[in-house]
Amino acid sequence: FNASLEATFAMTCGLPIAGAAIDATSVIEVEKKVFLTSEQREQLVASLPLGKEKAFWDVYYDGPSFQLTKNDWWLRQRQGNWELKIPVSFGQGHNGCQSYEEIEDPQQILMRLIQDGMLGDNPPTAEELAASTFQGFNVATEDTVACSPTADVDSDPLALELDRALEARSVLPFCRLHTRRNSIAAREGCHSSRLMVDMDVVTFDPVYAETSANFCEASKERPFVIAEVEMMVPKGEEGEAAAVLENFLAAHDLADAPRAYSKVLEYLLRFRPAHLDALAAAGGVPRAKLEKLRMMAGGAPVPVAAAERLLGPGPIFLSLPTERNRNSEAASAPTRGMP
Repeated sequence: FNASLEATFAMTCGLPIAGAAIDATSVIEVEKKVFLTSEQREQLVASLPLGKEKAFWDVYYDGPSFQLTKNDWWLRQRQGNWELKIPVSFGQGHNGCQSYEEIEDPQQILMRLIQDGMLGDNPPTAEELAASTFQGFNVATEDTVACSPTADVDSDPLALELDRALEARSVLPFCRLHTRRNSIAAREGCHSSRLMVDMDVVTFDPVYAETSANFCEASKERPFVIAEVEMMVPKGEEGEAAAVLENFLAAHDLADAPRAYSKVLEYLLRFRPAHLDALAAAGGVPRAKLEKLRMMAGGAPVPVAAAERLLGPGPIFLSLPTERNRNSEAASAPTRGMP
């Protein structure tokens, strides 16, 4: 039982552990997702410097009761590196902007999962972890969608501890997707943070499709195209960053661009109907919009204008308060969007 993980557990019980406190200077991602037409994408590329294209795989994780996704928490491996995104509320009136705290250190990720009860009432015991033979997931790096990630040895001992703690609580992969990304660095920003526009083309690996999913070959092959306007800022500057995002969109005649839903939600729509139903039953996706989203995911791509008419006004995803805050937050939590 590794001493670093023992320190994590000790901290959750209130014991003072040097260097184990959650960083008060957390980095917050403030973003807005939009659907852009090909003409709008071309105009952005023509007016701003385009970075080099990069490609990566994401694998998302959750437990049997979908505790993470129902609370708008997003645990993933990106090219084998752990990341956790936790929603941050910064008030109303930001027109669809979302904010998340991003944590990349495996020990900090495990600490937050335990502290907020996302691994159940009790953290995995030393005996459970010692009994685990789990060696982590290998995330393929090829440019085409491939199936069946295989076990591999994780070179980071802290990441391996997180792997084993998750396995002990049956927190396993549920979504695997591949993204080709072109990023644009805008001139706008606040303080030392630059605004970025990520234009993504996403393809999906149905390796984690539910057995009840009734999907066709087109669902596997059809790409999902989305743009994310975002900034990374220190905690407390979310409102200022949201204003910068809105001003940028207005300056480039994109203020009326249809808001987009996330690539993870698209994966659930295509391949995991029971998971999506559980999310809707918990209040995560309004049922009034669920069937409309299914219409969009089930056939040929829907034009942007038609998509906006289908979805109508109002949020696509509503987060639920975590158990820790459930008594202090209203049931109608602030609007959130899936990453």
